Amino acid sequence: ASSVQSATFIQSALKAAGINITINQMTDADYNTALGARKLQMFLGEWYSWGEDPIYQMNFLLKSTAFTDYAGYSNPKFDALVTRGINMTDLAARDNLSQQAQQMAIDAAPWAFLYTRDSVIVANPNVSGVTRPDDQYPRFQYLILK
Repeated sequence: ASSVQSATFIQSALKAAGINITINQMTDADYNTALGARKLQMFLGEWYSWGEDPIYQMNFLLKSTAFTDYAGYSNPKFDALVTRGINMTDLAARDNLSQQAQQMAIDAAPWAFLYTRDSVIVANPNVSGVTRPDDQYPRFQYLILK
C-alpha cells in the first residue's frame, strides 16, 4: 500500500471515530527534516531491517537515545532492558529481556503497525536453495538444480 492510500484509510477511520485530521503530503527533504526534528504529530514511515533480531531493532527504533526514535518513546525500564540485551550472549536470558521490552512497547503503543511487505519468490519445482537474505538481494550461490 502506498503512503497516500494508507493515510487516506487512516483519515477515514479516524473520521468515523469523530477525529478529523489533515493529510499533508511533503517532499522527502521536508518530511525527513520534520521527522528528525520530531515535529510531526502523526506520520507514516517504514523501516527496513538488516536482521530479524528484536533487541537490535528496538535499540534503533524505540530506545530513547536512538536518533531513529522518531515516535519519541521514552521509558527508562525499556531502555535498560534493551541496553542489557544488546550485548548479551545467553540466548534464553536475552529472549526473556526481549519479550519484556516488546511487551512494554506494545502496551505503550508509540506506533501503530499497519502492514508488512510480502515477499514473493517464484521458482521451478526443480530448484531449491531460494533464500531471502536481510539485504533483499538474491543470492544465487545457494541455488541447486535437482
